[in-house]
Amino acid sequence: AQLRRLSGNVVTYRLDGPMRYEEVMSLPQDLRREYVVSLRDNYQINAAMLGRMLFVPEERAAELMKALGIS
Repeated sequence: AQLRRLSGNVVTYRLDGPMRYEEVMSLPQDLRREYVVSLRDNYQINAAMLGRMLFVPEERAAELMKALGIS
């Protein structure tokens, strides 16, 4: 019991399914990058496709990709 209190809360993230923009932005930076990189690598997405998937304008998706260092 003492070890459990020292470890803190465990948080589980599901990166294998679709997410809305708000959900992606709530992820820690490293997981956010991993999620977008996996979409790019698996589906060859660009900013326009990412925007449609996240229900945001292409420009916002492009800003997200740029902020994450993804081309």
